[in-house]
Amino acid sequence: MNVHEYRAKELLKSFHISVPFGVCIEENTPSAIAAVLKAFKDRPKVAVKAQIHAGGRGKGHFKENGTSGVRLVETEYAAEVVADMFGKTLVTNQTGSDGKVVHKVYVTETVAVAREFYLSLLIDRDRQCPVLMASDSGGCDVETVAKESPEKVLTFPVDPLSGLQPFQARRVAYLLQLSGEAFKECVDLVLNLYRAFVASDACLIEINPLVLTKEGHLSALDCKMQLDDNARFRHDNFASFDDPNEVDPTEAEAKSVGIHNYVALDGDIACLANGAGLGMATLDLLDALGGKAANFLDIGDTASAEQIEAGFRILLKHPKTRGVFVNIFGGTLPCDRVAQGLISAAETVVLRVPCVMRLMGNRKNEGFTLLQRSGLSVFATEDLTQAVETIVRETKAAL
Repeated sequence: MNVHEYRAKELLKSFHISVPFGVCIEENTPSAIAAVLKAFKDRPKVAVKAQIHAGGRGKGHFKENGTSGVRLVETEYAAEVVADMFGKTLVTNQTGSDGKVVHKVYVTETVAVAREFYLSLLIDRDRQCPVLMASDSGGCDVETVAKESPEKVLTFPVDPLSGLQPFQARRVAYLLQLSGEAFKECVDLVLNLYRAFVASDACLIEINPLVLTKEGHLSALDCKMQLDDNARFRHDNFASFDDPNEVDPTEAEAKSVGIHNYVALDGDIACLANGAGLGMATLDLLDALGGKAANFLDIGDTASAEQIEAGFRILLKHPKTRGVFVNIFGGTLPCDRVAQGLISAAETVVLRVPCVMRLMGNRKNEGFTLLQRSGLSVFATEDLTQAVETIVRETKAAL
């Protein structure tokens, strides 16, 4: 689960990590904007930041006027800038060309920056543990720094049993060449960041930049945070972090019917499989043979007939769908239940695009029989390669 910057900073602050004072505006009305900006009346400048679940906002641009998603402005002009961001589409290097519509705007105080750093904690799947990363080159992509100047990036795994140790936090402070009170602040900040990471079941907390102010203090100027959806049952506050405006409507619809493994992609062949591994292998083979998936949908091995039908309806009515490919290895989930799901869905949503089903395993013959008797134009086979080649060919022919 991605978290807006303003929410991420609220969490950091609760763990005694310094962040600039800021307030999020959620309504594009003169009264709501004025009420927030009243808190900044004694500050000559403010930072106005569009809130979307994507990085690169400062280097991004709005489709409508070409302005940046992060702007430093004199406070007297802030209301106009805030209002101008609402409802506009921000395009960054992470949103794709379609961009994302801004529904929230965050206003923060500005700070006098002496130096900028990079600091993050993330789960490393290869090492199977948290990893701490730090660099004295903040405010830019850490990938670029690591590639061009690897000696500037400190990376080390953290033992989940013993946790982050003070000597490791001191290594970060030494790397950043801090001294005196700033050195002590850095050690405390790194240790508190790890506490926040563990306590919130985070997958990623990235502070970029972490700044040393001209007054000699550290402050998290920006923060990107991802929390583990699987830990929701441990956190009542996770619900407040959700933003329905940032969720793909189709993904939201899938979750509403109990399908939690749906991810929208940018292709045109809608895919349905049972099992995450089978689904990923399906997408790989599809790509290798010239196709492009419109989604990842894993219905698992315990899906009911109603959930399967709902899954097919979602795939069939998606505007980008030019073909439907189904890959089922029958086990606990029998093949004929999936076939019946497609037949039932076609009763309410017309099957206007090519459809190919690969059925293998439990009750595959019964599934083939159901499809044959349904009268639907569905190519069914147990040969995976043949099935993928067919859907790619038929989809391209339909263009």
